[in-house]
Amino acid sequence: MEILNSWQFLSIMAAIMGSGYNTFNQHYKIKPSILLVWRGLGVALAGSIWLIWYDLPTNVDFYIYAVFLGSCISYLDYRYFDGVNKYGAGPLTRLAPLFIIFSMSIWWAIEPTSFFNLYNDKLRFYIVILSTIGVIASIYSMKKNSVGSDVIKFMIPMYLLFIVFDIFAKKMFATVDANNTFGAVIGYAIIGSFVAGFINLIVFIKRREKSTPILKELASRKVIEAGIIAVFFNLTYMLLRNQGISQSPNPAYVSAVQSLSPVLVTIYNRIINFDDRNNIKAGLFLVLFCTLIAFFGK
Repeated sequence: MEILNSWQFLSIMAAIMGSGYNTFNQHYKIKPSILLVWRGLGVALAGSIWLIWYDLPTNVDFYIYAVFLGSCISYLDYRYFDGVNKYGAGPLTRLAPLFIIFSMSIWWAIEPTSFFNLYNDKLRFYIVILSTIGVIASIYSMKKNSVGSDVIKFMIPMYLLFIVFDIFAKKMFATVDANNTFGAVIGYAIIGSFVAGFINLIVFIKRREKSTPILKELASRKVIEAGIIAVFFNLTYMLLRNQGISQSPNPAYVSAVQSLSPVLVTIYNRIINFDDRNNIKAGLFLVLFCTLIAFFGK
């Protein structure tokens, strides 16, 4: 069915898988450097199975982009899981849609005609302006909570890198033949994850406690269990999200649909009575306003 390959459906499914990936380490609390070795090298190994059915791209530019984005992943995921261990997944996922506004502002600066086109459509323009005011009010509400303020400061470097990441991901998929899009998605999952896993392996080796054997740290029962879960959720998430980006007219649309993820995380945390440690209502309103901006602002 055509709908199953639409960017909307792929983005919704990616949001569901992303919710699982974002929350599981609340319970395991594995060190980010250890978990991301599994998440990187494990995803690269598991993704290689797909090469039986799909061919890798032949364009050299694709591989340059893939290595660069893999380097970005090594930082983004490390910082994210460090934040999950400190604050829980809820506050981080509810703030994540904020980077859509940064992306929107940069896009208007690069393409000012898009802003004037928006301005000429008064309904869309007023929705975007009111939603932007709503975002500011939501952030202010979260900042009144000390944890919320800490999370905002913690996440800003990630917002800025996420903007670069999505722009380059879209450019990467534009370098491949439209008939081999999923082969490119597989190739990126393998190469990007391997690069990220290798970098985090180096970080782990440099920062590890020398008194503990490497294999004991990387292959304890708890780490193996968490690693397998990370590989499953992340590989599925990457395939769905990147296929969605390749199909969408703009990567910001995929990010907007994935605003469903923090809602799912909040519902899950409420069900298990996990301490969310933040202003939940303000976070959910932030998701709503960012989604409206993404859909009406471009």
